Amino acid sequence: MQPGANGGHFKGFALQRRFTFVTTNDQSSDGGINYRQTQWVNSHAIATLQLKSDIGPRDGIDNTSYILRSSMLGSWLTGAPDVLRNPSWRLHLSLYKTRQRPLLRGANVYHILPMPDGVNYDGMQYYNRELKKGSVLLFKPSANASGGDSILVPLKGLARTLKYQLEFQDRTGLNALVTGAQLMDVGLHVTGMLGSQASEIVWITEVGSDTAVA
Repeated sequence: MQPGANGGHFKGFALQRRFTFVTTNDQSSDGGINYRQTQWVNSHAIATLQLKSDIGPRDGIDNTSYILRSSMLGSWLTGAPDVLRNPSWRLHLSLYKTRQRPLLRGANVYHILPMPDGVNYDGMQYYNRELKKGSVLLFKPSANASGGDSILVPLKGLARTLKYQLEFQDRTGLNALVTGAQLMDVGLHVTGMLGSQASEIVWITEVGSDTAVA
């Protein structure tokens, strides 16, 4: 069952037990901010894979990777087959199918930053304890964002004594092996978020408590 019209009043616990997903928001002209706002609110109560994105970039207008990463926060309708001619579409669809979607099934969802406001940093953290993997999807909508080109954001839900490998999708020079205590007490430090519509995906993998840095 898929109620239309952005879900609207159909969203609720009674129907949640009966539908596979609900169209959350299909507003694309704002770079995905409206969708991320709706996702941020609804994911407090509804499983993230039941919240579907219909948004996508418009050729020559939108920052493709930025808006595609917005779609990776839940279920994702990719659109017409011809979009797959775009290399960024192909990359992000592969990342979603092989890395993000598997961990979303059963993942804990953490609202690590305030609700998106279209200016300041926003983002979500997911962690699947069964798979021992997680992700952080981070967005910087505007060059006027507080903090400038870097952000330090504490993570949640990790084991303090375990170590986690951080793998940055874009800024690979920031890859690191750190403890859960560092990530929760000090925070995840992301730099090089230049200009507007900057984004990053940080993949998190638990590697144990006695693993040395390579």
